[in-house]
Amino acid sequence: MEISALELPKYLPITEYLNLPLQERLRRTLPLTKNEEDRASELKKKLLFIDIHNHVVQHGKEGEAYPFFPKERIQQSGFDCFFESITTHQDYLKAIRNVGTTFSVIDQNKEMSRRVFCAEDIRRTKRDGKVAFLCDMEIQSAGPYLDRIDLFYGLGVRSMGLTYNTKNFVGDGIDERTDNGLSYFGLQVVDRMNRLGIIVNLAHSGLKTAHDAIQYSRDPVMFSHNATSLSYYHNSRPDELLKACAEKGGIMGILLVPHTLAIMKKPLEERKRVGVWDALDHYEHAIKVMGIDHLCVGSDSIAGVTLETPRGRMPLPPDWDEKNKSLPVEGRMWYGPRPMTPIADHARIPSWTEKDPNWPYAAYVEGLNGTAELQNLTRGFVSRGYSDQEIEKIMGQNALRFIERVIG
Repeated sequence: MEISALELPKYLPITEYLNLPLQERLRRTLPLTKNEEDRASELKKKLLFIDIHNHVVQHGKEGEAYPFFPKERIQQSGFDCFFESITTHQDYLKAIRNVGTTFSVIDQNKEMSRRVFCAEDIRRTKRDGKVAFLCDMEIQSAGPYLDRIDLFYGLGVRSMGLTYNTKNFVGDGIDERTDNGLSYFGLQVVDRMNRLGIIVNLAHSGLKTAHDAIQYSRDPVMFSHNATSLSYYHNSRPDELLKACAEKGGIMGILLVPHTLAIMKKPLEERKRVGVWDALDHYEHAIKVMGIDHLCVGSDSIAGVTLETPRGRMPLPPDWDEKNKSLPVEGRMWYGPRPMTPIADHARIPSWTEKDPNWPYAAYVEGLNGTAELQNLTRGFVSRGYSDQEIEKIMGQNALRFIERVIG
């Protein structure tokens, strides 16, 4: 059920929005009846919630007050398990360091968190009243060496992206000027990941690379944090690719980064703000394409543009800093038709500007701005009439079943 512009709450700049109490932020974006609120609250208590792509442990720059572990926001989310995604940008030594630092931070907060390595670990951690963290490496950082994948597995990595936005030894990423699919080495990587029990994550892979991985992987694969074809954003996935993933038993998480969720058939002015209503539309489209047994939460919610505090990790959104408003569109990192990975201007993908030269620049996702507001997804599915069983599948059971099949 799409929401018209007239039904939306009054727009608030992110500064004003963040000053509202959490529950008020949720209610203003999704007003529910008392019965619906009670049902959503009960589901939050009894279901197992899993986010298959998040950046909970924030590393920041050396010398700053990092790493940071946002305990309060984790608890507010109501989630029981996060795939803790480690970004390394193909740097092998940095990958090892970040894995070690991430695990250290989780271990230092053992009163509420625990590292996990399989499905039963997640169940046990839930029973013990703690939050589970499964290690996901956002990009294959082994270079051209297969044995390094074994090393990552030994360190505790259980999910790994084949590529990031550009080309590597495995294949082409989503921002590369070509899309030639998996290399011979890439086929070996997929085989090694299958044999070890590491999830193959295709969220940042080029279309041909993703199709190849779905075809050649013996295990089902994952699109951990992507938009559907309702968006033109470079990280959106076409329907035929999602169908192929589902047919192999794979899963998809809908990411909650502002500029990815804008639904392109809407008028331009409506696309300049996005909210929980847009995320729900993406879920409904993906369910039509893949079936409800293949949808998960994959928020990417502490990454980059989804700010939760005035001291966010990445460049601030346009309505936060007056100086930023004067920048040309292309100067705003993370916003609009420009790859996030720094590459030369001549390599920019032209299809974005060809399809829509006036790309929307939403500052934040209203009602789903960061980890604390993830609980609003449950309220959203309740508001749209999903059954308890359907909500249970999307919020955690689909992911748990997938983990058990691929990892154990």
